[in-house]
Amino acid sequence: MKDQSTYDKNYSLAVSLTLFFCLVVPRLAGPVLLLLAVWVLLGGLNGYLKFRWNAGLLMFALLYAFYGIGSLYSHHPELAAEGMVQKLSLLVVPILFSFPLKSKAFRFNWLIFSLVSAVCILSLYGIGNGLYLYSQGAGFSGFLTVGISPIHHPTYFMCFWILAMVGTYVGWKRQWKYFNLKWIIPFLLIGALFHVLSLSLAGILYLMVVVAFLVLYEIGKKWSWKVSLGILIPTLLIGYLAVNYVPIVRGQYQGAKKYLDEYAAAPDDFIRNRNPWTGSEERLILWIVSTEILTESPMGLGTKNYDEAIYKRLKYYGQDRMAAKHLNPHNQYLTTGIEIGVAGIILFVVTLLYGVVLGLRRKHWLLLVASSSLMFHCLFEAMLERQSGIVFFCLMLGVFYMYPLMRTPKKEVE
Repeated sequence: MKDQSTYDKNYSLAVSLTLFFCLVVPRLAGPVLLLLAVWVLLGGLNGYLKFRWNAGLLMFALLYAFYGIGSLYSHHPELAAEGMVQKLSLLVVPILFSFPLKSKAFRFNWLIFSLVSAVCILSLYGIGNGLYLYSQGAGFSGFLTVGISPIHHPTYFMCFWILAMVGTYVGWKRQWKYFNLKWIIPFLLIGALFHVLSLSLAGILYLMVVVAFLVLYEIGKKWSWKVSLGILIPTLLIGYLAVNYVPIVRGQYQGAKKYLDEYAAAPDDFIRNRNPWTGSEERLILWIVSTEILTESPMGLGTKNYDEAIYKRLKYYGQDRMAAKHLNPHNQYLTTGIEIGVAGIILFVVTLLYGVVLGLRRKHWLLLVASSSLMFHCLFEAMLERQSGIVFFCLMLGVFYMYPLMRTPKKEVE
């Protein structure tokens, strides 16, 4: 058991360090995943790991197979091959985590410390970048969006932040060593501030949903669900006030609502006669043209063929400036549909729903947040089209699928 125990600790450390380097130095994602694979292979050869089937991991691997089929009828084989390499995590990570520790004694506290350390380093780098931009005359805008998150897209960065925040909450609740409120509360407040600075309406909305859910859950658990429902009304009121009176949030919300109203009034004119300068305008136009493409080709156009299809459709509508940017649909469901069809969308949605349902059933809040965060943010970004998203979520979900959170608090490690 001593050898198994030693391997358990080293395995937990290896996974935690893999996560850290994938976030802090994204270019190292490939090499560190390879090192993790070597460590898993050694563990399997020495009998420390045991194969265990998991539906979530199988569906991720099946999704990769769908992309493989899509690459066969892609009009651009070289781009399809590039896409298959980019999405390799969908296959590699499920294989690695299909061989979990026999003891299931994974150190979640190490993983969360690694995630917390990574977002802190990324945040400090973002602040440094903001100060530099400020000194160059950018003003306070240097601390917003990509200014505060120069390494990762702000939406992806907020996904890292929200899981780190929930992770510290779980660690405090389960009394992991060193997880105390003296540093957790400031960390949560800083995380909320970064959500505002990111100017990601999706990130802010998701943060509000998570906070509301956890607060209502704890109140219902401690007192009664009637009290919890009573708290829900002022919680919704706070959300309403934030959306309507907090300047940064209000601007994002009102802008999005305005564009939706204009599109509903005159759909064709909105696309043809628009000169979009905001992210919300561009997203709406991209969603419209992507939906048209998917409707015309429900079987999909092939892996990585969305770029050409969207370019041609934007040119058709006279959106030359947007076409020149070669933008993706900014919605993972539409991106997946254009590539591998409606069947691919269904598989992807079922995969994410599996994680949400499993997280709720097991009260595995880390699994629930990782799955629901990916599901929610896929509405606004093509989350699987960047290494920042696909590697992070595959790693997190791989761990959370295979290792349950401990049921009773302990003072040391999980």
